[in-house]
Amino acid sequence: METKSIARRFLQANELRKIEGMANLPPRRTGLPFSIWVSEEIYASGKHNRPRLKVLDREQEISGSISIDEPIEILAGDEITGKDWSALVQYIRQNREPLMKLWNQEIDQGDYYIQQKPIR
Repeated sequence: METKSIARRFLQANELRKIEGMANLPPRRTGLPFSIWVSEEIYASGKHNRPRLKVLDREQEISGSISIDEPIEILAGDEITGKDWSALVQYIRQNREPLMKLWNQEIDQGDYYIQQKPIR
């Protein structure tokens, strides 16, 4: 029992470290139907080397990594289709410059919050 508890705490701490370096934007800030997390390249981990953001919608149970460079595509996670996908692609294209600047550490999260433009 003690071993499971230690392992669970380690996993939770590891997940927190991954999210810690990411800018969290809820739907009211982006106009998207779900929350997104945007990180700097330095915080990125995993098998994808491409610039990306993460999508999370607990209600629809959508979770994934989406490229912010061309071609915009799902790198990992759940399929996003229809109006949700169209809105996400529009958001990425509309905000590609500040997204890439954040990824490349040319701006910080506070600057990204100011520079990003919600979709209508």
